[in-house]
Parts: sequence; C-alpha cells; structure tokens
Amino acid sequence: MLLDEIAEAEAQMYAGQRELLKQELPLVEHLVGLHQGLEGLVKPSEAEITEALAVTLALLLVCRHRLLTACLALLRGSQSDAFTDTRLAIESGAFVRRVLLHPHLAHTWLNASDSSENYRNYRENFSSGKLFPKDNRYLRELYVRYDYCSKQSHPSLHALTGRLASQASSDAQTLRLLHFDLEGQPVHQVRATLLWVLDTHLGILKALYEAFQKLPGFDFSEWARRVADFESHLYYKKSLLKPLVDSPGDRDI
Repeated sequence: MLLDEIAEAEAQMYAGQRELLKQELPLVEHLVGLHQGLEGLVKPSEAEITEALAVTLALLLVCRHRLLTACLALLRGSQSDAFTDTRLAIESGAFVRRVLLHPHLAHTWLNASDSSENYRNYRENFSSGKLFPKDNRYLRELYVRYDYCSKQSHPSLHALTGRLASQASSDAQTLRLLHFDLEGQPVHQVRATLLWVLDTHLGILKALYEAFQKLPGFDFSEWARRVADFESHLYYKKSLLKPLVDSPGDRDI
C-alpha cells in the first residue's frame, strides 16, 4: 500500500535526520521547556479562571504543539510542512498577545462561530494589522516571518520550488511532486531551517513576555533567565552556520 511505503520512507528519513541534527535537538527540548514554563506561570486555579486566561492557555498550548510538529516535519524531510506549522505558531502567539492586552476580546474569540455578525466582529478585531502592529519590533519581525511562511505554504510558485521534479523521455515529459522536499539538501541547510524555526519561537516568547510585563501579578524573573540562557546557546549555533548558508533566520528577533 502506498501509505505504508510513505510511512516507512518517513521513518527512514526521521532516523537519518535525527542523527544529522543530534547536536541541535537538545535546543528543541530546551525550548519546549520554556513553553511549558510559560504555561505553568499563567495556569490559573478554578476559582481564578477567566475567559481571557482560558483563551491564553489554550493558544499557548497550540504554540508549543506547532513547535513540535514543525520539528517533526523537518526530521521527516518536509520543510514546507514545517513552515506551515511555524506560520500557525506565530499567528497563535499574536492572538495570545492581543487577548492579554485586551481581555474583553477573549469573549469575541470564544463566540466567533455563534453568528455571522460575531464572526465579522472577530475578523475585524483579529486582523493581521491588529495582530502585528508595526510599532512593535518583535511583532514587526514576526510578521515578516509569518509572510514568508505563508508564501511557502500556499499553492504558489514559492511553495512548489524545490518540490517539483520533471523527467523527459523521447515521447513524453513526466512531472511529479516530491514528498520529501529536504531530500538531498546539504545538512547545513537543514540545520539552518531548524534553527530558524527555533529562533522564530524565541521571538514569539519575547513578544509574549513583553505583554505579560504590562500585567500585574506575574513573576517571570526565573523564566526570563532561562530564556536568556536558551538565546545564548541558539546564537552560538547560528553563528557556526552563518559562514556556510544564508537563511531566513539571519535576522535576529
């Protein structure tokens, strides 16, 4: 069965990529821990839960989930899937920040599907212009990455470049779509993409930390120290790659 063949090929790709990226994978675990730490800091008791906190926690879980699925996609050889997951993580993080700063919008988010009018109100309050204000340096750069990921995940030439392969014969030309768009790519390019994903999630966490600092009742001092430690390790790994490859992650957030 074709599905079994693809699953077996993905497993082989995963094993090979995991070996190639074994020096970088501890950074993934470190970053997952930072996501979990943030979730733990904002997790309310049943007596304290509000719509805003419920929406915040739900979307923080989405961010962490999309980090893991993006990394899994890269290990399975699919860069385009990793960009799709990263786009969704950026968007979820921007939603969290907007709800944190405007708690009444949690109700708008929760009730968006109740009517056409509610959905229009939701779209207006969570438009890209409001999610990514240009006067915020973190969100300004995250929007650049969001746009890049969108181009790589929509059915456009950007997304298909590197995935289409053709073979000509005497009487026909065959076109096929490559399942593994990272197959045959140099290892430093795969490393650069992984570090770009991690750097993007670091930017999401920085944007959220900035928003949380404007709110009373949260102590992020220890968590912020852990973020700084992660950033120093990530910067070192990125510095090793810069002489070898130009990647979307060359611009720090």
